[in-house]
Amino acid sequence: MTPQQRGHELMMGMMRPTILATFVLSLACSSDGGSGSGGDDTSEGAADVTSADGGGDDGGPQPASSALDDAFDGPLRGWSVLHGDEADVSVSGGELHIEPHALSLWFEAETSVLVYKPVLGDVIVDSFVRARALSDGAVPPAPPYRLGGLMVRDGGVAAENYAFIVVGADDTDVSIETKSTVDGQSEFQGPPWPSGEAVLRICRIGARVRLLARGADGAWQERAAFDRPDFGDELQVGAVAYANVDPADLRVSFDAIRFRAPMAAADCTD
Repeated sequence: MTPQQRGHELMMGMMRPTILATFVLSLACSSDGGSGSGGDDTSEGAADVTSADGGGDDGGPQPASSALDDAFDGPLRGWSVLHGDEADVSVSGGELHIEPHALSLWFEAETSVLVYKPVLGDVIVDSFVRARALSDGAVPPAPPYRLGGLMVRDGGVAAENYAFIVVGADDTDVSIETKSTVDGQSEFQGPPWPSGEAVLRICRIGARVRLLARGADGAWQERAAFDRPDFGDELQVGAVAYANVDPADLRVSFDAIRFRAPMAAADCTD
């Protein structure tokens, strides 16, 4: 993106309403309570979301492993939701669905919905992600700024510090966007991508964070890599979506989210 497009995204973020819409979780289950981790407020409204620690059986952050995997074949459990009042979050058909509300945005100090688990240390997280128009599930969302994918975020500090890789509609076309935000200052790029779906991956080894994507049958492509020595050992890892436009007209679906701990850099692309 050009600096002018970057300025446009920031300007759009400043136009967001100050009154947030009601958070709706669509699964009909009983409610579990909880408080946010890392100093963040989490919004939880139904039992398809567990207590806000979201860390599994021991109630806290865990090292990355398949024990954190979710195939979304039942109620959403073991996850926390940040800013749940900015999206409708549901599980159906073996997928996690996020429908962000209008004028939601992850950029600079602006934050939106994140469905996450707290993970300790090095991690590989991946998911097959589809971004579709809510009004027509057969087509990708229309520009501008309707995207969703995977994020790692340090929730234990006051300023925004995260990295993500998302697919959907950028400023002018369908793209995969990568972004790294350090103390509320965002660096991003969004080159074109041939469709509104991709297998997305984040690989964190030490301070190095690699953002990767591939088609359903293709090889991994490194779309960006960042050195993030500022990240703490514990990160919020999971699914993100936003629509910095009105109407939002976006549904982002995740066909399982899987976790593991990398043993070497080669694991990022195996």
